[in-house]
Amino acid sequence: MKKNTGKAFLNDDIRASEEKYRSLFDGSRDALMTLAPPLWRFTSGNPAALALFGAKTGREFEACTPGDLSPERQPDGRLSAEKAREMIAGAMREGSNFFEWTHKRLSGGEFPATVLLTRVEVAGNVFLQATVRDIREMMNKCGDIILISFEISIMSPHLRQVI
Repeated sequence: MKKNTGKAFLNDDIRASEEKYRSLFDGSRDALMTLAPPLWRFTSGNPAALALFGAKTGREFEACTPGDLSPERQPDGRLSAEKAREMIAGAMREGSNFFEWTHKRLSGGEFPATVLLTRVEVAGNVFLQATVRDIREMMNKCGDIILISFEISIMSPHLRQVI
């Protein structure tokens, strides 16, 4: 019978830690991805990211840059590629950057999203971890609330007469 050495326990701890963080990454319903300099291509994406952008495989997703998954221009009229570089630089400088963005699926369909870029350093390598959330449903609900508020404000003088 072989004795467990300190090295074996350490390897078990490392494996358990890696498994824990891999399951957090893969199991998240948020689209999580990493991107790294100098080309700022995606280096990983969880199943939610692949589904959100319509990638069939991790390899297909990892061939993309943020510019590939964005329309030519953002709603403010700026070129997506130029603005993406600015958002990345902000995250690298400040440690994080949260903003709204219009993304594009690989099939071409666009959707509004929030993006959180967070600078991460592991073993001297710096990269960004991104969290992307499709906010179409939230924007639709906000639009409904605004419309209902407007209708109530229009009808309120008439409602007083009825009451």
